[in-house]
Amino acid sequence: MKIECRTYVCYNRSMADEYKKSKYEDMLTMPVPVSKRAHMSLYQRSAQFMPFAALTGLDEIYDETEKQHILKVMLDNNMKL
Repeated sequence: MKIECRTYVCYNRSMADEYKKSKYEDMLTMPVPVSKRAHMSLYQRSAQFMPFAALTGLDEIYDETEKQHILKVMLDNNMKL
């Protein structure tokens, strides 16, 4: 099976794996980056992902539309009888 690599063509998976290993070998010895910012509290992190009402009143519109649809279906069923 032919596997395309950037610099050369690999004809088996072990050659491709070795290419990947040698390509990223230097990353194993690099220091772990440390952020300069202070850590966020759990409260701040959770508030970041809380849902917000971008469209206020949308739930009420959905509820009203659903009620109207149900009434229309009920009236249509009664007309058929």
